Amino acid sequence: LQYIQILLMQSLFTERRMQMAPEYRNNNWIQNYFFVDFPVTAPRYVSRDKRLDAAHRLSGILKVQLVTVDPLFIGSGFQELEDGQFIKQTLTENNKPIIPGSSLKGAVRQICRAVSQSCVPQESCRINLPQGTMRQCKPERKSDLDQACIVCDMFGKMGWCSKVFFSDLIAECGTTARFQAAQQFAPHPDAEKYLDEDGYHAYKFYKTKVNSVTKPQNDKLRAVPPETVFTGEITYRNLDKKELGLLLFGLGQSRSISLKLGGYRNEGFGTVNITLASDQIGDTLAMTNEFIDSVDDTLVFGIEQLEDGMPYKE
Repeated sequence: LQYIQILLMQSLFTERRMQMAPEYRNNNWIQNYFFVDFPVTAPRYVSRDKRLDAAHRLSGILKVQLVTVDPLFIGSGFQELEDGQFIKQTLTENNKPIIPGSSLKGAVRQICRAVSQSCVPQESCRINLPQGTMRQCKPERKSDLDQACIVCDMFGKMGWCSKVFFSDLIAECGTTARFQAAQQFAPHPDAEKYLDEDGYHAYKFYKTKVNSVTKPQNDKLRAVPPETVFTGEITYRNLDKKELGLLLFGLGQSRSISLKLGGYRNEGFGTVNITLASDQIGDTLAMTNEFIDSVDDTLVFGIEQLEDGMPYKE
């Protein structure tokens, strides 16, 4: 009964706070995000029998050093009582914060999808797509059984193994710190603000330079502070040169964008920069720029939108 009373009080407090603060109700204070248009270009398919032509493809290991620019919060799903308050905890292993490989892979994949001849993810297919774009590669479609778009070929799909493998990234030290941030809410991708003037969806990204707005700081969390170093590795197999260049761009090697990871990204959390070391690649910047120079104008526009919305942040 006491627990139910607490929930009712919290609900009443939230409703009252929203009534008192119109900017809170209208979500004006969380719009530190931007959109990248779906590239209107013919998809680039890769055939199953060609994707493992090792004689003409590249394989290797990228040693990853990731440095946090802003606080980074990847939650463990647990809270602990500290000084009489429940604090959300960051994900750790052996008392050191970690970044799951799947988290980094998902962020990189989304960037690569926005600047390549790829399919459009299934969650965006409820809205009509611009002519020339391709719906998500799906194994139940007969045409997809023996081919995939460039991103699904690189990162995998159901029935189609990935050619890029991300290890977990482990912090060099176990230091965390207490932070406060505004309460987060689920996105509503069908809302009008997610659509362009023609009613089409676009890819959503979070800005690296956020607008600071006064808002209730109700969530208390323990996160990784800036300038924390994580290390790990990425293994790639049987990529052609353009695919490898696309991967490097997705990892921020153009030095024109910084990646965003974890929770509270609209609150100024999650900006990271990545440095790579490889025995197989001499100059990652040169290979990334070579990829940028090779794409068509439609994809260049997507790159420019990314660089404008999430510019490299020291």
